[in-house]
Amino acid sequence: MGVGIQVLSPMPELLSYWFELDDALVFGRYVNEQIGAMVDQAPERFMGLGMIPLQDPERAAVELERLMEDTRFRGVELGTNVNGLSIADPRFDPVFAAAEETGAAVFIHAFHPQDVTHLIGPPILKAVAAFPCETALTISALIASGVLSKYPKLRVAFSHGGGAFGLVLPRLVHGWKVLPALQEAVGESPREIATRIYYDSLVYDEEVLKFLVSSFGEHQILVGTDFPFQIYERDPLGAVNKAGFSGQITRSICEENARTFLNLN
Repeated sequence: MGVGIQVLSPMPELLSYWFELDDALVFGRYVNEQIGAMVDQAPERFMGLGMIPLQDPERAAVELERLMEDTRFRGVELGTNVNGLSIADPRFDPVFAAAEETGAAVFIHAFHPQDVTHLIGPPILKAVAAFPCETALTISALIASGVLSKYPKLRVAFSHGGGAFGLVLPRLVHGWKVLPALQEAVGESPREIATRIYYDSLVYDEEVLKFLVSSFGEHQILVGTDFPFQIYERDPLGAVNKAGFSGQITRSICEENARTFLNLN
């Protein structure tokens, strides 16, 4: 694929937020050990993002601090909700505070979208159609709840180009301008916050990728693949090249932005 360095993260289902805490700790450490062992096989080619037990945010923060002492890991992967509770809820503040303090990169992936009974079609439709909406709702909630303003140094990235958030953002910005409740909740324009977030390039369409760059900025887009799942992008670098960006923007997307997100600079 032409990929020089790949960041390995848990399959989202492995996050297992429904486990009891003791089981979650044992299982999470096991998954992290396996990712670490893969990094050890080729440390010049792999880096890791681990998992933490979000069902207990205080303990999750401790586990994050412990994980970040391991130089094979650059941060963690989080799901968008924990048994139906959005990670924008204040009870998850200890996790975001620990991530900001330790410099951990936070990669957020759509997870178990709620109330999808109205989706008619094969079960896989949830992953195809509901995941992007779940991601957009989570980003909106993290902005409107003040989480991303409270932790301005937090480096957070979202899967699948941020899902549908690029289309939600203009409406959110307009609402912030004209609705007092949103102005009181969010002290700065949602667009300012949105342009500090990172988004992967996994959108399967060059026009949509160009839209992401124009919406969020050339320094906020990272290459994503979804490898090794069936829906993965077979030619991630080719997908970026098809968009016809300048050489500098292409370098930013394919390398420089990831280095910043992962705090490699």
